Amino acid sequence: VGTYFSGRKIAVGGDARLSTPYVKSAVISGLIATGCDVIDLGVLPTPALQYYCKTHGYPGVMITASHNPPEYNGIKVVGSDGTEIPRNEEIKIEEIFFQKSFKYATWQNLGKITERDAKRVYIEAVVKSVDAERIKKGKFTVALDCGNGAGCFTSPYILDKLGVRVFSLNCNPDGRFPARMPEPREENLSILKEFVSKEDLDFGAAHDGDADRVNFVDEKGNFVHGDVILAIFARYFVRSGHKIIVTPV
Repeated sequence: VGTYFSGRKIAVGGDARLSTPYVKSAVISGLIATGCDVIDLGVLPTPALQYYCKTHGYPGVMITASHNPPEYNGIKVVGSDGTEIPRNEEIKIEEIFFQKSFKYATWQNLGKITERDAKRVYIEAVVKSVDAERIKKGKFTVALDCGNGAGCFTSPYILDKLGVRVFSLNCNPDGRFPARMPEPREENLSILKEFVSKEDLDFGAAHDGDADRVNFVDEKGNFVHGDVILAIFARYFVRSGHKIIVTPV
């Protein structure tokens, strides 16, 4: 990755998995060995790292296995526009890896490491992107299940700033994911479903390990499929005047 980006500043973050600090340390070592400066963003959601990359124009690396079980981990490369790099760029990085055609920096040109907190900026950006006053007037009461993942560091604070009363479930980071599996599928959200239905809340929301996905349950504790949420978003954008909506199948 460092050879591919050749001396650029690269933002690095990770989720709350037990193996993340070790994988991240190895990745950072590789990056500075090729002369890339590293901006260490610590533990944060994948979208928070992507937002940092987009607003600063830096590529990034996220250490996460996303919604997969706790024993897995991975290395996700993000472009300077904040999106995951396309497959053709991944192939080029893989070719460098398999051919071992690394470009090491000399000792006096090794990269430097600086630490930054990207979470606060991300929280503020999300709050600014919605109609905060209208949400505050709704006086919502919700249950938020972060699944012991990276969403613990952002989502509760976003909702608090929006005037939402929050019942937090599994909102302490724990890389073992002791409460449930990271993917917020219906079969993994029995506690959330029961809690929302019993406490008479407006709805419930659940993240995966790196908080780049969210699923919901309604006020009766019924699981709401992602296709339904997508349809709600689509209807909103159509009513707002957009004529074309792009979606994966």
